Amino acid sequence: GTPLIAVDDLSLALFVQLMCQSAAVQAVVDEIKARIVLICGRYDDRRYADLDDVRAAVHAAGLQPVVFDLRGQIEEHTAAAFATLGAASRVVVFDVSDTGRPPEALVASLREMRAPTLPVVMRGRGSEWREMRDWRAAGADILPIEEYADPAGLAKVVGAALPTE
Repeated sequence: GTPLIAVDDLSLALFVQLMCQSAAVQAVVDEIKARIVLICGRYDDRRYADLDDVRAAVHAAGLQPVVFDLRGQIEEHTAAAFATLGAASRVVVFDVSDTGRPPEALVASLREMRAPTLPVVMRGRGSEWREMRDWRAAGADILPIEEYADPAGLAKVVGAALPTE
C-alpha cells in the first residue's frame, strides 16, 4: 500500500499531498532549491540600491537573488522565513558590514545552514564574527570572509563565489 505521511498542520498537509502526487510540483521545488542565492545584510536605502550589480551577477549565473534585509527587530516569523530560505538556497551571502554581532534570532539558522555561506564585509565596516570561525571549525559550510571596497567589488566577490555548473 501507500506509505502514511502524517503532519500536524493543514497547510503543510496540502503542500505535502501536492508534492507526493505531482511530479511538476516536485520539479518546481527542486528548481527553486537549485537557483536561489540568499543575500542577507543590513541595507539602508542607499546600500539597497547598491545591490543592483549583485542581482545582475546572480542573474548572469542563471540563478535567482533573494535579498533578506536584516534592519530592525527580527521577529520569530522572520527568523523562521530566514531558516526556510536558507535551507532552500544554493548559496547564502551574508554581509556582516555594520552588524557587529550575529542577530540572536538567526544564530541557530546560521550555525546549521546547509548551503555554503559566504560572509562578506565592506572594507572598514566590520569583520568576521567570532561565531562564524567557531561554526566553520565545527564543520559548518562557511567560506572564508571576503572583503570588498565598493558596490562593484561586492558584485565581483559574489559573482566569483557562485556555482558555475
